[in-house]
Amino acid sequence: GERIFKIILEQIAIDNCHNKTNIPSISYLDDEGIFHHNPKLERMHDLSEVPSPYLNDVFDPLMAANPDQKWIAMWETDRGCPYQCAYCDWGGAIEDKVSPFPIDRIRKETWWFAEHKIPYIFLANANFGILKQDIEIAKSLAEVKRATGYPEGISVQNAKNPKPHTFEALEILENSGLNKATIMSIQSKNTETLKAVRRENMKVGEYQVNQKRLRAQGTYTYTDYILGMPMETYESVISGIAEIISDGQHDRVQVNILAILPNAEMGDPEYQELYGMEIVRTKIINTHGKKNDSISGVEEYQDLVIATNTMPREDWVKTRAFCCMT
Repeated sequence: GERIFKIILEQIAIDNCHNKTNIPSISYLDDEGIFHHNPKLERMHDLSEVPSPYLNDVFDPLMAANPDQKWIAMWETDRGCPYQCAYCDWGGAIEDKVSPFPIDRIRKETWWFAEHKIPYIFLANANFGILKQDIEIAKSLAEVKRATGYPEGISVQNAKNPKPHTFEALEILENSGLNKATIMSIQSKNTETLKAVRRENMKVGEYQVNQKRLRAQGTYTYTDYILGMPMETYESVISGIAEIISDGQHDRVQVNILAILPNAEMGDPEYQELYGMEIVRTKIINTHGKKNDSISGVEEYQDLVIATNTMPREDWVKTRAFCCMT
């Protein structure tokens, strides 16, 4: 994305972007209304090409101008996702290659967060703990917190199929007081649903072992579930959540409404027709937000699934009420 955006800016400087034929990875309508889709630029795997906005002082003037503001850092330490879930536009686009940022740069960024007293970091990786390098990242964060008291916490989306090094990285964060919650991403327990969305979940036995292990060491976990998925029914959701609780999830089950993303497989009208999806467009109201107009006056919208051919609208409402109570 960075390279393509740079090419667009350069073309604007040349002719206000009139000639779009040499800009890779873009789609556009020409002056005669004809659709064009230019060849894609080869994916960037050497992430040392991307400069760090933190280490290059991009944010310093903004922070200096707002001295009383508390900041959250959005941070990448790798890019990519090996999974191709139908509801997500991440893995399918990346074609399963996970590329790390250089570890020396990452260590410097952890100290930048501490020096700028950033209390909270949201790690934007798809699967923290998927790479062995993540152990070193966790150690670096723990070292910085011990030395400075910052950051106070970090939120990670951990690897969907965790390995021993995944748990080692999470335990380091937990022991240093940084880990706010370990996410157990299930999304559905219904076999037909998992098939329909091409979701490669943990094996049931592995999930149970991991859940019990985390519980025994006092790690706070929460399990993600998605409401409105294909082939799911009122009964299958109740059964799935009951199973999750029986497996030892006594902290939190977070149920998210299925949202359609334009570039995901599920964004295809044929897919939606196959599963009888009923979709409504609504303003985004975040879990931790308030139901009011945005401060900027620029609203963001999302397309939510509120019925399928296996879960009619009445059942969806009933299931939603059950999930809220859970």
